[in-house]
Amino acid sequence: MSRILAIDVGQKRIGLAVSDEAGLGATPLYTVQRSSTATDVAKIAKTAAAYAADRIIVGLPLDPEGRAGSQAQKVERFAALLEQKVPVPVIRWDERLSTVEADQILIEADMSRRKRKSIIDAVAAARILESYMREQERTQPGGDEG
Repeated sequence: MSRILAIDVGQKRIGLAVSDEAGLGATPLYTVQRSSTATDVAKIAKTAAAYAADRIIVGLPLDPEGRAGSQAQKVERFAALLEQKVPVPVIRWDERLSTVEADQILIEADMSRRKRKSIIDAVAAARILESYMREQERTQPGGDEG
């Protein structure tokens, strides 16, 4: 199995995470400071190629009722541009609460606010990826049940 790249697109930063080759674990990679959309898309495309990702998961920040607000629409436009630059599927994934969960994990690890700020987006991307992989595992036919 190949790898999956996940991204958490924020207004100031983009967090990236990647799965292991077995698709069992997610590792935060790094955070990209936003510059131009074209530059940001190019960095993500380059990272996807470097890790031989067979798909890219883009966290879509839906509201609590599951609707796409203004930030989700911005992320959707970003994902559409990314699709034009990569040869792999770009999958939108509900990321509600991923940043909140990531922040809680880092607080529990007794990480300083300054350090949390520098890596929270990559940890949020890992949470998005973990959520996606859990759902894929749950819905895959076959397995050991039965």
